[in-house]
Amino acid sequence: KILEDHDHSGEPEIHVHEHDLWLCVEGEPVFVVGGKLINQEARQAESGQGVNSNEWKGTSIEGGREIKLNPGDMLWIPAGEPHMHSAHGVPARLMIIKIPVLKG
Repeated sequence: KILEDHDHSGEPEIHVHEHDLWLCVEGEPVFVVGGKLINQEARQAESGQGVNSNEWKGTSIEGGREIKLNPGDMLWIPAGEPHMHSAHGVPARLMIIKIPVLKG
């Protein structure tokens, strides 16, 4: 999936069963990774009925570290790690690859 963000402040989230691999194609997005997801709650299911217990959202991240990406940079976010990204001023184009957690 390819995302294009202009003036965007992402929603803090956690994916329980998927890792994220991000590739910065253009721009300088800023990610916040790690720490603690504040006011977390399960996302609504895509069907609109019930919740998706694999996806958690929150209002902010406390104690995360900021990582600025440049074109060509990659960022690995393991499953269960709080994260969010933002892009302000300069458009950012990002490619994201979702990788399921293998069950052994």
